[in-house]
Amino acid sequence: RGAASVSVRDYGALGNGANDDTAAFQTAINALPETGGTVTVPAGDYVIDPTVNVRLRSKMHLQLAEGARLLAKTNNAERAYVLMVYKVSDVEISGGQIIGDRDTHLGTTGEWGHGIMVRGSSRVTVRDIHLSNCWGDGISIGGALVTGAPTIPSNDVIVANVVSTNNRRQGLTIGCSTNVKVYDSEFSNSNGIAPQ
Repeated sequence: RGAASVSVRDYGALGNGANDDTAAFQTAINALPETGGTVTVPAGDYVIDPTVNVRLRSKMHLQLAEGARLLAKTNNAERAYVLMVYKVSDVEISGGQIIGDRDTHLGTTGEWGHGIMVRGSSRVTVRDIHLSNCWGDGISIGGALVTGAPTIPSNDVIVANVVSTNNRRQGLTIGCSTNVKVYDSEFSNSNGIAPQ
């Protein structure tokens, strides 16, 4: 990725635990040049609407500072993802925390409220991050469905030094993927809905 660096704060993110910062995150990501770069997230509590989700792009690093927390906005959706890594490549996510909405979720059905969703992407690293209280999985890695064509698998995904705990469905799901490597991580206390 390129050397450009932008902060979500420069694009309107407040990190005050009340303001919906989803659009500000997306605007910061979209502001990176074609060569990519780093989007920094200073310490703070950032409310992210998982029904919209923050979509990462190719050639980028989403770098959360210590003390940066992404808080899933309360919703009733069966499928909702805080961070979406969809059909992109050369992506890194590091630092901070993602906290799901399982304690305040308004619906009773579904099992797909994930912290990080990786689908049909290659060369992805998720490291040094704490995920908890998701309605579904902390992290889900798998293929991207394409109408009338074969599923696009994820490939070359590394998960390192991650704690994923107290999620409703799974700490980590690995579906249609190749070359997934997991190091020095904890997946614990999954509870609420099968396969848990």
